[in-house]
Amino acid sequence: MRVRFYARSDVGRKRPSNEDSFYTSDDDAFGIVCDGMGGHDGGEIASRLGVEVLTERLVAAAQKLKRGRKQTARPLARSVVLEGTAAANQEIYRRGGTDTPVQSRMGTTLVLFLLVEDFAVVAHVGDSRIYRVRGSSIERLTDDHSVIAASRSPREWGTAPRKRKFVTRALGTRPTVMPDIRFIEDLEDGDVFLLCSDGLSDAVRETEMATIVEKAGKNRIVALRSLVHLANKRGGKDNITVVLAEIVSDAPEVDPHGSTEELLVPAPARERTKSGRRPSARRPPSSRRVP
Repeated sequence: MRVRFYARSDVGRKRPSNEDSFYTSDDDAFGIVCDGMGGHDGGEIASRLGVEVLTERLVAAAQKLKRGRKQTARPLARSVVLEGTAAANQEIYRRGGTDTPVQSRMGTTLVLFLLVEDFAVVAHVGDSRIYRVRGSSIERLTDDHSVIAASRSPREWGTAPRKRKFVTRALGTRPTVMPDIRFIEDLEDGDVFLLCSDGLSDAVRETEMATIVEKAGKNRIVALRSLVHLANKRGGKDNITVVLAEIVSDAPEVDPHGSTEELLVPAPARERTKSGRRPSARRPPSSRRVP
């Protein structure tokens, strides 16, 4: 089996910059999404470091994973993912300053999809998510490392507290971190794995994701654009990054998804933020990004 990746990242309608980062590689069969957090550009730095360090480790191990024996493939894949996330966590933690309080440290979430022969590895830290879409059904493969709690700033004392989401596990906020890792054995031709930051999952329901992906058919570009536009139409309160990983039995030579078609959902009234900036996301040249 092979995997084809398609990705799109958007700054949204409220944030001044994009603190999401992503990377995909058809050749090395993995995709990553990181959603950074931390003031003074800390989130952007953390997500970029998370993607860069983990990508470096996975690319270096790609041939070893391809040549490995079937009986050792799973332990080897787990070891590669654990070592890569540990290295990324250490680098972000070091760059953030070892004396910085936990609540003030920069950090990033992580979701990873890795195809190894006839099975996939799914790993995550934080509240970014991975789903599998098969036909009209959708299955969430990750559990958020977060809690919903009441919170208010000093300026809001005397008012009812607002509900806020707090990430309980992230890369870079503590000296060590343990990702959740699971193996997906029952892969089928046409399965679509959807990796996303919470800018999408907080705005678009799971059933809506499945419907959009299914209705777009083989045109993954339309699916990506429609998902991002729907999140923006509902306020675009956060950066929005979506990666689609399509399982194929035999990757075609020509990309069949380059056509331009209408969105499956109406576009939001505003296409840009007030600053007029285009969304930014880091990706090496081999990644496929939808315009």
